[in-house]
Amino acid sequence: MKPLLLLLMLVVLSNDRLHSQEIKKRLFYCSYGEGDDDIEQCKLQQQNFFTGNDQAEKAVDRILKPLGLSGNFVLLPCPYIKNAAAVISEDGIRYIVYENKFMERINNVAKTDWASTSILAHVIGHHLCGHTLRGSADPAEQQQKELEADEFSGYMLFKLGASLSQATKAVNLVVSDDNDSNSDHPNRSKRLTAVEAGYNKAKKKQPIANVDNSPSAEKFINDGNRLRKQKRFQDAIDQYTRAIELKPAFGDAYIWRGLSRHDAEDYQGAIADYNKVLELDPNNAIAFFDRGNAKYALIDYPGALADYNKAISLDSSDAVYFNNRGNAKYYLKDYKGAIADYYKSIVVDPDYVLAYNNRGYSKDVFKDYEGALADYNRSIALDPNYALGYFNRGLTKDALKDFSGAIADYTKYIQLSPSAPEGYYERGLTKQKTNNWAGACEDFKKGCRLGDIHSCNKLRNDCQDKQ
Repeated sequence: MKPLLLLLMLVVLSNDRLHSQEIKKRLFYCSYGEGDDDIEQCKLQQQNFFTGNDQAEKAVDRILKPLGLSGNFVLLPCPYIKNAAAVISEDGIRYIVYENKFMERINNVAKTDWASTSILAHVIGHHLCGHTLRGSADPAEQQQKELEADEFSGYMLFKLGASLSQATKAVNLVVSDDNDSNSDHPNRSKRLTAVEAGYNKAKKKQPIANVDNSPSAEKFINDGNRLRKQKRFQDAIDQYTRAIELKPAFGDAYIWRGLSRHDAEDYQGAIADYNKVLELDPNNAIAFFDRGNAKYALIDYPGALADYNKAISLDSSDAVYFNNRGNAKYYLKDYKGAIADYYKSIVVDPDYVLAYNNRGYSKDVFKDYEGALADYNRSIALDPNYALGYFNRGLTKDALKDFSGAIADYTKYIQLSPSAPEGYYERGLTKQKTNNWAGACEDFKKGCRLGDIHSCNKLRNDCQDKQ
C-alpha cells in the first residue's frame, strides 16, 4: 500500500506563491507610464520579480537604504498590467504593483538594470511623498506629483551610484514628448528635467523634501513576509499582529497571519484569521481556500471540501483550488471526483506537476496503471527533479511487475530525497521480489536508521536468516 503521506497537496501556498486580496477598487493610482491596464481587477500574486522575489526585496532595500527609510507599502507583482504603479486600495492599504515582464523588457531594451531600478524608485517615491494618500482628479496636480516622484527617483539613483544617463534611461524609453496638456502625466522633457533636478540635489547633498517615514502597517507586513520565508513563524505572526493593530480592517494581514499560524500548526488560529477576513469580505475566495487548507490539516475533509467548493465558485481560474479539492475528495473516497478535479486543474495549468502526480495516484486506485504511468511520466518530463514523481512511478512499475524499472525509480528518488526512508523501504520490497535479499536487507537497514518502523520490522523479521 502506498504511504498516504505522499499524496500531498499544497496545504499553504509556498513563498513563491504568496497571495493577497484582489484590489477591487483603487482610491488612488500613480503609474510610471500612462494607462492602468486591468489594475482594478488584478489578482495580486507573488511571482518572479526580474528573476525572483528575493531580488525584488533587495532592490527595494537598496533604494531605501541611503535614506535609512523603510517601506510604507506592500510590494506585489501583478501580471498583465504592462506598467508599474503605486496604488492605495479601498481599505487604505498602500501597494506597489508591477508586471515583472514589463520590468524585464525595459532592462533588455535599455541594456542596464538601472532602468528598472529608476522605475521602482519612482513608484516608491509616490508612497513616501504621500501622493497616494492625497488623491486628486486635477491633471495639473497629478502631473506635479509625477514630477516629484521623478525627482525622488533621480535623487536615489545618484545615491546608488548611477550616472545621469542611467538615471534617465527609463524616461527616455517609456515616455513620449507629445503635448501633455490633456494628460495626467508630464511629457518626456519635463520628466527628464525633474529626474536631473533630483540627481543634482543629491549630488549637492541637499535633502529631499516631503518624505514620510512614520510607522505603517505595510512595513510590518513586509517584515512578516520576510520572517515567514525564514520559517520564523511566531516572529512573523507578531509582525502581522502589529499591522492589524494599526489597521484592523487590513484583510491581507489576517490572510498572512493565518498562513503563518498554519505553518506553525496552529490550525484553529488560522481558521479564526480566515473567518475574520470573511467578516470583512464575504466573497474572498482566497480566505475560503486557505480555511479549507486549515480544515484539511485538521482532517475535516467535509469542511475542507465545502470551503474549496465556495472558493471555486468565486474564482475558477486557479489550478491549485481544483488540485486541493481533488485531494479532499480523494480522502473522502470520491476517487472519480478527485480525478475530475485533477483534470480541471491541468486544464487551467497544463504544466502543473503536482496535479499530474495526484491524478496518477488516483488512477492507481482503479488499477489503471498505464494511465497512472502516463501521468507520472508527464510530471517528470515537466520537472526532471520531481522526486515524488519517481517514487510513485516506481510503485506503479512494481504493480506492473517491471521490477528493474521500479528499482531504478526508487534509486532516483533516494538520490533526490536521501533522508526520506520510504525510498529505501520500497526499493527493499522490490529487491525481495527479485530474490536480491542482500540488497533488500541493506535497504531495510538504511530505512530503519532513518526512523522508518516498517523497515525496522522487515529487518527484524525477514532479514535475520538472510544476513
